Amino acid sequence: MITAGIDIGARAAKAVILDENAAPVHVIRPINDTIVRLSRDILKSTLKQARIRKRNLARIGITGYGRERVKFAQDRFTAPLCLARAAADLDRSVRSVIDLGGLITRVVQVNKNGGVADYIENEKCASGSGRFLEMIAEALELPLERIGPESLTSTRPLRLSSQCVVFAESEVISHVNADEPAADILAGVHRAIADRVRSLAGKIDYQPPVMIVGGVAKNTGVMHFLHSSLAAEIRNPPVDPQIMGALGAALLARDRLVGG
Repeated sequence: MITAGIDIGARAAKAVILDENAAPVHVIRPINDTIVRLSRDILKSTLKQARIRKRNLARIGITGYGRERVKFAQDRFTAPLCLARAAADLDRSVRSVIDLGGLITRVVQVNKNGGVADYIENEKCASGSGRFLEMIAEALELPLERIGPESLTSTRPLRLSSQCVVFAESEVISHVNADEPAADILAGVHRAIADRVRSLAGKIDYQPPVMIVGGVAKNTGVMHFLHSSLAAEIRNPPVDPQIMGALGAALLARDRLVGG
């Protein structure tokens, strides 16, 4: 039985092919087209990589922005449900999932059946998101992939006072103009993100173990400060943390086939 999952995020699209007889295959692409065309193209690319023909797909699930517009997918799921399902499949002991996405930070409580007990998300402000980190990298004239390791070399992380992404960027630029070390600026940014995530998670009384997912989970600086800020057992997914929504959609599509 082969199913597919698609997740259209704010900054990237992800697709997963789930075959019971093989390891999951995935593709990640930036958002560079309309939702319908991008969904079709990323599914085609993932099928090609998995060496599977579309007619062999038993079902397709989709989550994320504009999922109702993608008519070729049989199933549409919310992001919290997909994250809970994927986390439970990978590690049944996980009780909370923190999703650090392109624009949204989301915290999901996972029940013992792998469903959603509660969730909260912050989409009114981009602070703590992937887009925020992109802006900081641009301000410091550093490649995005370097800012995590660079922050870990800091000996004196700066304290950011601004909560708004626009003012935080201005504050970072002022530190740059004052010739503050980039490592100290980045450490301060990453610590501020970790503190905001902890504050959001505390609003629904999150429980450990906690799985951190989303594109920002690839940033070693954010993860470093999250370990100390959350003061909870953190589990890393055994797959790319950015594909968890798509993986959950593929799993839920498979559940539909077997009556789950």
